Amino acid sequence: MPVQELATELALLGQSPAVHDGDLVVDLPKNKQRKTFLPKEARYAVNTTASLAVREALSVIGSKQAKARFAEAALFGRGDGGFLLLEGVARNPTLCDLTDELNATVTDDRVRKLLFDPEFGLTEIQIGQGCGSLTMPMTDMRLSAMTAALTEELVGLMQADEDPGCIVVGTRAEGSSNTTWTRERVAPFEVVSIEGPQGWTVRASSRVMTKIAEEVARHPAVETGGVLVGTCSARLRTIIVVDLIEAPRDSVRSATRFVLGTAGLKAAIKARHRTSGGTLFDVGTWHSHLADQGPSALDRATARQLAAERPPPSVLLIQAPTRLYALMHNGAAT
Repeated sequence: MPVQELATELALLGQSPAVHDGDLVVDLPKNKQRKTFLPKEARYAVNTTASLAVREALSVIGSKQAKARFAEAALFGRGDGGFLLLEGVARNPTLCDLTDELNATVTDDRVRKLLFDPEFGLTEIQIGQGCGSLTMPMTDMRLSAMTAALTEELVGLMQADEDPGCIVVGTRAEGSSNTTWTRERVAPFEVVSIEGPQGWTVRASSRVMTKIAEEVARHPAVETGGVLVGTCSARLRTIIVVDLIEAPRDSVRSATRFVLGTAGLKAAIKARHRTSGGTLFDVGTWHSHLADQGPSALDRATARQLAAERPPPSVLLIQAPTRLYALMHNGAAT
């Protein structure tokens, strides 16, 4: 097995790594099995499997279950790009949060070209193609250069030992050996339990919460709202929100009601999906309340309508003056 062969090679360097030949997705949630490859004294653990399932399995482990802080590293774009994710303290933001945040915030044309490459971009890697030299064409020099640089970035983050999560991205310029690295700190996500299906939560990035606060401030005397953009995971029972689409011009705002318009909305949703490399979707709507009150009868009817209109589970997020509420129709999730 490749993992055993790697352990044999490392033994020649005086290392004695433990080898786990089971299914990580199955064994990570189990305390007894997890301790065999993630000892309690470990401060950090790095996922280099390029597996969405493993990332999700790591994202649901509580900070009390495993004290190690999780990171993830992978190559993309034929080895011309690489990223490093480091979760925040207490698993907030998680590796899944950070992946969505990366897809939502990337604006550099070169990074976008590599990250959303239809054959060797992040989307293809995480569904099983892998980011190794056997499945992604690259020279051994390119593989060594990017992995060495990612290791240096990880060591730097470990030494800094800061609380926020972090996204590090490196890209090689076209026709050159020059590689540019960027580093973005990511604040904890807002986490809200969803009323409706048991165990579901919504996680909203701090950028999204700032945008909501700004929109509410622009309409202090009436309710306002818009569309939520992100991802939905039935395995995690989580909706992650990393962007918003503004309310269409035909939306109706009043002191007691907000009605989301439709003018240009489908086109805006499709455009946002395309600019995210096909990774982000319409995952629900949000609106404000002028008083600290939860979902109204109209909100519950809207939640039923969302469940009927959108195939994936869709959340209705309510921003009241001092807190957030989240609602999902029971028929929208399993």
